[in-house]
Amino acid sequence: MEWAKEVVVITGGSSGLGRVIADTYLMRGVSVAVLDVNTFKAESEGGMENLRFYQCDIGNVAAVQKVKGMVEQEVRSLISFSV
Repeated sequence: MEWAKEVVVITGGSSGLGRVIADTYLMRGVSVAVLDVNTFKAESEGGMENLRFYQCDIGNVAAVQKVKGMVEQEVRSLISFSV
């Protein structure tokens, strides 16, 4: 597996265990999409270029479908695929 070509979507990633998981993947160079009702606050400027935050209530199906399209466009564009 090539971590730089992966996208991880984390719900509830603004705090707690979700935040630890998001930070861990970011340190490994993975592109991370965080979905949360709470705002994601960067603790530092470094390593955040692979992060996209989407304020979203995952209990709302329409909101999740909207964010899904945004993730597909925005996060996938961060990844450079080489063949």
